[in-house]
Amino acid sequence: MRKGITLILVFFCLSMAAQRPSGRVLTENLLVDAVTLMDNGDYSNALSLLESISKKDSLNDAIWYYSGICRYSTGSPREAVPHFEKAVKLDSTNLHYRKVLATALLEIGEGRRAASIFTELKELNPALYRNAHQLCLTGDAYMLAREDSLAQECYREALLFDPEYAPAIIGLTEYYRGRGNMPAFFVNLEKIVRNPMLETKAKTDYLGNFFKYLDGKFFRFWNAQLDSLVCGTVQSAPADSSALRFAGEWFYGTGRKQEGKAYFDRWLKAYPENYSARSVKMELASVDSDYDEFFAQCDTLLSWNLKPAQRVHVLSLMGDNYYQTGNKKKAFAAYEEALKIDPEYVPVLNNYAYFLCLDSKKLSKAQKMSRITVEKEPDNATYLDTYGYILYLRGKAAEAKPYFKRAMMFGGKQSKEVLEHYSKVLDALGEKELANYYRMLSKETKE
Repeated sequence: MRKGITLILVFFCLSMAAQRPSGRVLTENLLVDAVTLMDNGDYSNALSLLESISKKDSLNDAIWYYSGICRYSTGSPREAVPHFEKAVKLDSTNLHYRKVLATALLEIGEGRRAASIFTELKELNPALYRNAHQLCLTGDAYMLAREDSLAQECYREALLFDPEYAPAIIGLTEYYRGRGNMPAFFVNLEKIVRNPMLETKAKTDYLGNFFKYLDGKFFRFWNAQLDSLVCGTVQSAPADSSALRFAGEWFYGTGRKQEGKAYFDRWLKAYPENYSARSVKMELASVDSDYDEFFAQCDTLLSWNLKPAQRVHVLSLMGDNYYQTGNKKKAFAAYEEALKIDPEYVPVLNNYAYFLCLDSKKLSKAQKMSRITVEKEPDNATYLDTYGYILYLRGKAAEAKPYFKRAMMFGGKQSKEVLEHYSKVLDALGEKELANYYRMLSKETKE
């Protein structure tokens, strides 16, 4: 009897051993689970699972690779690099590991190491890694490492594979700009902006970043080429919102207001229900004091189902323009409506308070509104002036003075109005000499 039981127990144990997965199989199964979590975007749980696996199987290259992917995919390429390096060390024959490592290195600014790996990959497997895309990555890495000549070679080689490959053209364009070769720079950039296959928003973003750093001298010398880039962007996408807006802003902002307005009109005509397009039309009418056009655009916008911030913006401008036309009642009604939506909207609070104080009406209410503006923006000279002037009108010149002193620190000396108000405060405090000084400054200031 005992012998029989012993045989049964041995058989049972052997059966269980056969059914229990081996350590290697278990690791592979858990890896599959981790990859499934990653595919579903659950990188946090995938990473937790991978870390638990690595404690038992630290020599599995795939674990380190996927751990790196989790970190890279969640915006932490720097943390991902050591994991990719470990995967490469464990399996140096896996060229994909090296590619991913090089890509991460490029992203964190280690151009020289990235370029070395990309170049090595091209030599090890030219069929897979000698193409326009890979050559551009190599060029970008060399540019980052300040190896401009090597970068140029990579971009030129990439264009041999695909003469229209945009990243290579952009890379070569940046190379020419860095070398100060502006004729070649503009030639290459023209190819980019006039390519209808490229995303227009990407073009306007690139041009916007480039234009941001232009000075007057550069504009005067290269204005024809700059205009051509802007017009070329529109010609490649005649009805694109970002292209039309960009062209309008460019020409209007460089003093060609009629040309700028023409592009804004095209933008609005193409997108009549676009809030931004119509609000630009509204604001330009305000600048030109074209009140009929301005209020017509306001009425159209207010008839829409606007977001609260958009409605407040329109009402704010309506209040300003009503006041300019002498209709104070409607101006204050627009401000009141705006403040019902956003009680702490500082442009309305400041203007409403200032216009009240000019009439010496409801000064207590004006002070409360103005107080909010200086609390929210304590370095804004305009708001400091309004609050200080209200205090002065309420017979509190001593309290007003510190606000004007602060306004002087943040641009108030460039404002005729602020200087004049400060001189009145100083007069009220008996500081006649200083008051005369600021009064003279006020008369000499053009604003």
